[in-house]
Amino acid sequence: MEGDVKAFVNCRIYTSFKPLRIAEALLVEGEKVSYVGKKEKVLEMARSLSAEVHDLGGRIVMPS
Repeated sequence: MEGDVKAFVNCRIYTSFKPLRIAEALLVEGEKVSYVGKKEKVLEMARSLSAEVHDLGGRIVMPS
């Protein structure tokens, strides 16, 4: 795996608007999002990959 691995938890990620779907965490490997979903799953993956974990305090995550 190339680059850093980071987990972002405690956030709101709008993955769909019709129907409305909101995820609560994501895992980023290098410059690519590798997983979006439940906080527990992201934390499990973060532990196994020795990733940095960032608590976003309920903020909304938007693509740039």
